[in-house]
Amino acid sequence: MTGSRAERRSAGTEIMLDVLLRWAWIRRRTPARDIADFDGGQPLRVVGFTQSIGGTVKVSVGKGKQVARLRQGYLRFAAGEPPLWKDARGGRSATLRAPFRLKSAGGKVRLAPKFERYELVTGAGTYDLAVPKKDGELVRHAFGAGRGGASVERRVSPTRARVLASRHRPSPRGRPRASATVGLVECVT
Repeated sequence: MTGSRAERRSAGTEIMLDVLLRWAWIRRRTPARDIADFDGGQPLRVVGFTQSIGGTVKVSVGKGKQVARLRQGYLRFAAGEPPLWKDARGGRSATLRAPFRLKSAGGKVRLAPKFERYELVTGAGTYDLAVPKKDGELVRHAFGAGRGGASVERRVSPTRARVLASRHRPSPRGRPRASATVGLVECVT
């Protein structure tokens, strides 16, 4: 990594300065721009939460019970390099190995309403991951782009399912047909 470009934060990874710039109506980078920059070789940093990447950290909750603690950190995406997870505190890091499969886990992230959950299946095991909703498209692209055997699965909303179904069976009047494909999973390889 000595000759690599300096990494920058993704659109969903905001610090206080970014919030102030947004309040001043100064535009911030978009997820589409992040994907274009990533494809152009720009390393990106995406903030996130995990319990399992790099090993679990157990916390005592009383009466001899222990639970895995949700840790904050970031994913570093760079073209030609495997993704790297690094904890914000504690110095833990883990290089993720291909092949990758990313599945939307659904549900909410406790105390983080602007984040979405994923289940990341790698060559080394299965991990949980929570990233900003704004960075979801970038994460799906990074884990699915240019890596052998990578696939990305995500749950599709009922509206999106109707649109996908109407593409395969066009209506004679040009309107999308109602379809019972609520549990549809869109798979991108």
